[in-house]
Amino acid sequence: NNQIDLYLYTKSKDNEFFEFRIIGEKLPEELYKEKLRRANQNATNQGRTLSKKEKETLKWTIMLTSVDKEFATVEFLMQTYRIRWQIEILFKCWKSFGHIEKVKLAKEYYLKCLIYGRLIMCLLINCAYSNIKYIYKVFKNRDISIIMFYSTIANNLKDICINFSTRKNDIEDILQILNRVARKSLREKRRRKNSEEMLFDYALPPTLE
Repeated sequence: NNQIDLYLYTKSKDNEFFEFRIIGEKLPEELYKEKLRRANQNATNQGRTLSKKEKETLKWTIMLTSVDKEFATVEFLMQTYRIRWQIEILFKCWKSFGHIEKVKLAKEYYLKCLIYGRLIMCLLINCAYSNIKYIYKVFKNRDISIIMFYSTIANNLKDICINFSTRKNDIEDILQILNRVARKSLREKRRRKNSEEMLFDYALPPTLE
């Protein structure tokens, strides 16, 4: 069986019983082997070997939930978790490369301008990423890593800002920079679809609005 869907009970200190649902999905063999390789490497670095139980656990994605079976299937909950994880990655990019949390002591209006400016910059980068990802996926069948895109474009923001105008030559320079960023952000080709590619299969618009 490739799924787990069980109800379990736990007892509190007051001897009250609480019901919760445990769900699981078996990983594809390719992904399991990659997780096993990393886990073995970590264990070797710690001077130990993985137990049989640890190896078996690596074959699964397991979660606890309070949502009843009648309201959500295992497939739906797993897909919802993947969507949530993509949101987490996006927020990580905003925090890591937008430096939204790094603000010195400032007055209210200056602080608001600074935060709004950084958020606007993050949105502009995300719009560029979304469009370029769409183009590369549709016309070249290649996928772009959002983390690599943010990391690479952060090193090219100065050049983009210098060329930021409505003149044709400047726009072409910006497009060339974005194309270089995209090429450096390409994922390696793989057989199995990642979470982003699964979401891409839905009829979503290419840009955030």
